[in-house]
Formats: sequence, structure tokens, C-alpha cells
Amino acid sequence: MDIAWLVFDSVSFGATPFAEDGPETMPKLQELAESRGTIFTNCYAPGHSSPSSHASFFTGRYPSDIGMHAANPQFDGQYPTIADATASTHRSLLTTINIFLNTGLERGFDKSVDLY
Repeated sequence: MDIAWLVFDSVSFGATPFAEDGPETMPKLQELAESRGTIFTNCYAPGHSSPSSHASFFTGRYPSDIGMHAANPQFDGQYPTIADATASTHRSLLTTINIFLNTGLERGFDKSVDLY
């Protein structure tokens, strides 16, 4: 099973091609998602900032459990991440331009590519 987890930080759902009246951009991504993926249309950011939201996405924990936020953007590794949970069955790659993912959340991935 292949997993591609795409997070469009700071983009409203209506600005994506997945929204009913969204712009017709990213046709190949839209086709891939519709034919082989799951499109979640009722998602929300669990935290008030990028660090807390990303930590929550990666660990499945509430932002308040993790303690990662704008003033403390470091992930201490207290909780396992999705990369840790799938390490024995999947190879993983994190590609990002988000600086908050390279503050500890990249741990557990086989390879991490920082495009920032």
C-alpha cells in the first residue's frame, strides 16, 4: 500500500480543485486523488498555529498534549509519529518546505528532504 499524505498549509478548501466550486488547478493531483485516494472534505486545523497543528497531525494527539506551538516549535519526541507507527511496514519520505516539520517531526522517516 502506498500512502501520500498532502497537507496544504494556509490554503482554504475552497481554493483547491477538490471543492465543488474550486478552481480547476492541479488536474493530475485531482485525478490521482479521485481514482486512488480519499479526499477529506471536513477537516480542520486542530491547533492555532502551524507547529501545534502539524504536531497533532503527525502524532494523532491534541496540540495541548504535545506542547508544540509558535513560541516552542520543537518536537520532543515524547509521542510516536505516523512515521514511527509505519516504520516496520513502509518506507517513508518527508518532503517539505515548512520549517516547522524539521524541528523533530521529521524523525522516524527513512529520508527527509527540506526544500526550504
